[in-house]
Amino acid sequence: MRRSVVGRAGVVLARHLGKVLRVRTLARLGIDVRVGIGPSITVAATVYGQIPTPGGVLSISPDEVAEWLGPLPVEALPGAA
Repeated sequence: MRRSVVGRAGVVLARHLGKVLRVRTLARLGIDVRVGIGPSITVAATVYGQIPTPGGVLSISPDEVAEWLGPLPVEALPGAA
């Protein structure tokens, strides 16, 4: 399996980049955004959907996925309804 971000350092870097993206978007455009970060597109989209508006950054590392997704209802997953 190919991963774009590997290990604890990669998770920290991804979280930092998400925060930078949010701050720059707010500063330059005046728009607050939500940034969901996860080891797969499905997890990242689910994380994004759990961030309360107006904005924020939430990241889930590969070793946290099962524990984090477990309590969520199936409807929280993108495309499952």
